[in-house]
Amino acid sequence: MGLGLRFDNFMVSAIYNSVIIAIYIMGSVCTLFTVFKNCDAREILNTNNANKKKLYTFQS
Repeated sequence: MGLGLRFDNFMVSAIYNSVIIAIYIMGSVCTLFTVFKNCDAREILNTNNANKKKLYTFQS
């Protein structure tokens, strides 16, 4: 019985560690994806600001 209990605790610990590692990997992937999206958004934002400056110069 003691051996079975020890094996059960090991399985629970392994599953818990697997969940923690999966959450960590998912967070890292989401962070990298967000960084790349922000780089693209920054380029789009700079382009939009440049277009607005051109429009303002033509209107005034």
